Amino acid sequence: MKIVLLLRGDVSSWYAATLMERGHEVAIHGGGTIHGHLIKDYAEYDGCLLIGSDPDLVEIADHLETIGMPIWRNLADVPK
Repeated sequence: MKIVLLLRGDVSSWYAATLMERGHEVAIHGGGTIHGHLIKDYAEYDGCLLIGSDPDLVEIADHLETIGMPIWRNLADVPK
């Protein structure tokens, strides 16, 4: 499963490593301006793990949700 990981801070490597250990492919995004090509690239992924409530990241998750992508807020919610 391909997962977009949206979070800020120095824990991104821990979350990414945990997801990869479970066999997932991970793209990490730590925020910033949202561009159309970003949503288009991420549209190929199977889901999104959003950690935190940073407005930039929530905006990206909202865009991904509108194209039908599941958004998870806890690592335990990500299907194995």
